[in-house]
Amino acid sequence: MKINLAEPTAVVVAPVEQNGWGWYQFPTIERLPNGTLLIQYQLWPDTQDSQGTPRGKVLSTDGGQTWRPVENVPSYHPYHNAWAAAMELPNGDMLAAITLPAQKVTDLKLPKPVGQDQSSYKFTRQWYLVDSLSADLKDWHFVRWQKHQQSWLKESAEVRIPGAVRFASVQEGVLRHPHMDHMKLAPDGSIWGIRYDKRFVDGQLQDKVHAMILCSTDLGRSWDLYSEILYQGDSQVDSDWVKQEGFSEPDVAFMPDGSVFCLMRTTYGLGPAPLYGARSTDAGKSWSSPKVFDDVGVWPQLVTLPCGVTLAAYGRPGLYLRATADPSGQSWQPRITIIEPGEYHKDTCSYSAMMALDATTALLVYSDFRHLANDGKIHKAIMVRKVTVYPAPGD
Repeated sequence: MKINLAEPTAVVVAPVEQNGWGWYQFPTIERLPNGTLLIQYQLWPDTQDSQGTPRGKVLSTDGGQTWRPVENVPSYHPYHNAWAAAMELPNGDMLAAITLPAQKVTDLKLPKPVGQDQSSYKFTRQWYLVDSLSADLKDWHFVRWQKHQQSWLKESAEVRIPGAVRFASVQEGVLRHPHMDHMKLAPDGSIWGIRYDKRFVDGQLQDKVHAMILCSTDLGRSWDLYSEILYQGDSQVDSDWVKQEGFSEPDVAFMPDGSVFCLMRTTYGLGPAPLYGARSTDAGKSWSSPKVFDDVGVWPQLVTLPCGVTLAAYGRPGLYLRATADPSGQSWQPRITIIEPGEYHKDTCSYSAMMALDATTALLVYSDFRHLANDGKIHKAIMVRKVTVYPAPGD
């Protein structure tokens, strides 16, 4: 099996002056009900109070060959859709998780916090039991495209997580609303919401964040905690494993052999740290002991193509792509460099998005902080690159 990478295309180039962290980063890609491809990217600093803010948009009506920037997308919902791309449901509807703007703590009547800690990025968090918050702060928010009405409808869903907590940033003075990081359709027709968080367990706040699988069996109208992958660092690979914040930014792939593969970040304020993988052979109810997948990695993205090849994208520093034709996902090819690693946080945000186009191809979307534009200057840019598997397994 070989991986062919088309030449990268800049779908949007930032003004030279907009080079601060957060601007023109964190891309997502999704397919709209009419088949148009939509890429979105951040137009604000990477802060807690930028949550729920409008994002830049570019559209493609020819399968990703050409792109055009737009301010508004006709017949698309007007809400910020967090990270999880809109997904098609078995009944033909579509569901997208959205994020509301963070709220100022001074505008809220909050209970006594059940814990306080400091992120490795040096901001202080006060944690609150969700059950003690007012009803309007408990909801998770979604929009649903109803096929028979050809329209988007905003709705809220009940999410049942024992000991659920939410934090407010002390420095910024805001309480964030929850959202799904990924949503994926499981083989049994249920929807998985894939995210990470702490919980309040046995009278105390957990000291690490853990990967969480939420499950909906009613097309996203309600969700329950299905399973967790608790943090277990590898002292042989990461000397700072005790200090890491835990497992975050998980993503999963439903593998051809029926197993589930999950990748999880540990890189935070202490610098580059390992990317871990875990595997489930019982439909995600339990997970193997996490093992190091690579020595770096934030926001891992997993896509299994219809031909049976699974792709993984991750990085920091740099950005990498790996592939496996192993139906169980236990054996992977060496990584391919997409963005050469450079000065930390100066090469790329290392957040990417992938979407299958057909049985053997996918689109990879990412940021490049060192793009040489037509004016001869270096700009930030959102890039697209077509990935083709050749030959497909079994050919």
